[in-house]
Amino acid sequence: MLCTYLAKGKKGIVSYHTQLDLADTTIYKVTCSKKKKKIAFSDFLNFTCNHTPCFGKYEVEEFVAEMILISIVKKDITKLMNTEISYDKFPYRSGYYSKEEVRELILSYCNIISDKNGIIVLDYLGKPNSGKF
Repeated sequence: MLCTYLAKGKKGIVSYHTQLDLADTTIYKVTCSKKKKKIAFSDFLNFTCNHTPCFGKYEVEEFVAEMILISIVKKDITKLMNTEISYDKFPYRSGYYSKEEVRELILSYCNIISDKNGIIVLDYLGKPNSGKF
């Protein structure tokens, strides 16, 4: 599996790296309702706590919420869908989410609008999706 690193960094206790598998050229586009955008941009704490997937660690959820905001503005969530996240837990333990786990949690908050020619268009709901994805 050949991979290309797009981004790598650390934000507080969260470490992340975005890695594209060269064999997987899927692009994820994202849309969002005006109401959800208003919540996201005017009340970030509410958006983070109530409208993003639960990872069990606030710092991870805050990081993901920021990436979702950026994705909504850019209308492209591919970077987040290819990001692995790890974090430190006190004392001397750590947590880890593979890009597949991150992708699954994000998809659980979306409806798939279309899937053709390697481009998946998602509608970000900001709540768990009751349908299958």
